[in-house]
Amino acid sequence: MNGDMRVVREGFSDDTVRALFEQNRLRGFADLWHLEAAWVEAPNERRKGTSGVFRYPLEAGDGAIQPVFVKRQRNHNTKTCRHPIRGVPTFLREVAYIRKLRRAGIPVVDVWYYGQAISGGVQHAILVTRALEGYVSLDQWFALDENRSDEGRVRAVLRAVVDAVKPIHARGIGHGSLYGKHIFVRAGAGGDAAGAAFDVCLIDLERARRSLFHDRMIRMDLSQLLRRTPGLGE
Repeated sequence: MNGDMRVVREGFSDDTVRALFEQNRLRGFADLWHLEAAWVEAPNERRKGTSGVFRYPLEAGDGAIQPVFVKRQRNHNTKTCRHPIRGVPTFLREVAYIRKLRRAGIPVVDVWYYGQAISGGVQHAILVTRALEGYVSLDQWFALDENRSDEGRVRAVLRAVVDAVKPIHARGIGHGSLYGKHIFVRAGAGGDAAGAAFDVCLIDLERARRSLFHDRMIRMDLSQLLRRTPGLGE
């Protein structure tokens, strides 16, 4: 990042989170941008820019560690009616949908920080979310033979996924990237007739959007879920 970096938007979710970041010498955008850690997977290169994510451990005191996921992107924009030429960082739209859905009680990740900056005429953005503890992705869940071969558990976990996704569709919003790796599950309290209950949390709403074509939107999301989740057949 060049020396002419100009932060145009940033904020922490609350003062407690801000204090935790400052305790780890992360006072704002520049500190987060220059963090070094291994990418979870190779950064995406599209929209004439790059976007990637890595896991980072925050020291919370008394030896406790609070992991977070730091998503960073450079010149990874989407065009809007207000910004039809340059566009805005795709993370900005993701944050808006996450906050909207959380207010509605839909299980999505918890945003702890969002910031935007311009350097050398290029837009940069950072999104930090709290890591999910005790969850595994739906891909990982189906990779275990004892899960995949238990019809009762399969029905229970898919029912929990439907319960999480259906309220999003009811609001005219498509997830846009409903892959198994973006759906996280964990064993929940209580149980059902199959003897299992699950909590679900949805991540990666970068492609979420409203659609006037409700049925088509639902079919697209569910088609993605079937095609992009190893071990899950029709």
